[in-house]
Amino acid sequence: MALPMTSEENPITMSPLCQEITREGQTIDVLIYDDGAAGWLLEVVDVHGTSLVWDDSFATDQEALDEVFAALDDEGMQGLFAGDHDDSTLAVNEDRALLETFLSEQNNSAALTYFQTCGFLFAVSCCPELIPPSEWMPLITGGDPTIDKGNDAKIALDALITLYNQINEEIAAKAVDLPKDLHLAANILDNFGSTAALGQWSDGFVKGTSWLLDIWDEYLPKSFVDEHAAQVYVLSLFANYELSLQIHQESSTQEKSLEEFAEGVLAKGLFHDAMQSYAHIGRSISEALEQIDTARSQIYTRAKKIGRNEVCPCGSGKKYKKCCLGKDDMTE
Repeated sequence: MALPMTSEENPITMSPLCQEITREGQTIDVLIYDDGAAGWLLEVVDVHGTSLVWDDSFATDQEALDEVFAALDDEGMQGLFAGDHDDSTLAVNEDRALLETFLSEQNNSAALTYFQTCGFLFAVSCCPELIPPSEWMPLITGGDPTIDKGNDAKIALDALITLYNQINEEIAAKAVDLPKDLHLAANILDNFGSTAALGQWSDGFVKGTSWLLDIWDEYLPKSFVDEHAAQVYVLSLFANYELSLQIHQESSTQEKSLEEFAEGVLAKGLFHDAMQSYAHIGRSISEALEQIDTARSQIYTRAKKIGRNEVCPCGSGKKYKKCCLGKDDMTE
């Protein structure tokens, strides 16, 4: 079930009446939470992540729930969200639907899910070295991608590249975040593991980070090792509850349980901060490597001297000593 974002300063009290409702073959999440002024706010979220929030508060949470059923009886599941999708939301939903279908049709159980793919590509995009699609795509599809299922498969591959480019653009703009269509579960434990959207994202991130471990080991400065490890732990937290519990019990110096720690990670924005820091370190190393490569190229170019009697590279047809030799000396 989706969960509205909260903060340590303004914690949200969720109603026990929050629930999933399925009608006409579709399921929505019903979220009812306090408005901070003795009232209750109502929000419903469909399977595409589209959120519909009522403008007015309700006196009781039961009145809010009754309003949902009344709206469904009056408008139906389709009518409830009619006209509420903007073009960007529709584009995201269409690309996600294409990718989910495409990944499920791969002839390999190792193919990732949509949210695993998002986490995996985040790890790839943060890598200090540029990893071409020809290397990472087979790890998402569980082997060479199957594209013999018509035009939709080719469109899905384009959508996969678009997703990769989008994540890179967010990193460059220092605006990284979880996918907009990834909604958190109200019960913190329901965010762990392979059946949870956040758990899948974390698992994909773990797969990507593990695959690229040698590159990180080669370039990560020793002064950043501890910070980097902390970021990886936070971003991997929801992939596997049992493993996270074991690590937490072995390394924790605080009295908080894993559940309390995980709730704090989400409520205080620590997960988002870890994404930002992880991306910043990777991109900073990548930019430093590019500068080193540029400097080496310039040194090599200068070292590759032109013979005095060779034809001048400027295209004049004259010998180098009669043309640009003196100019190049002054430039250097």
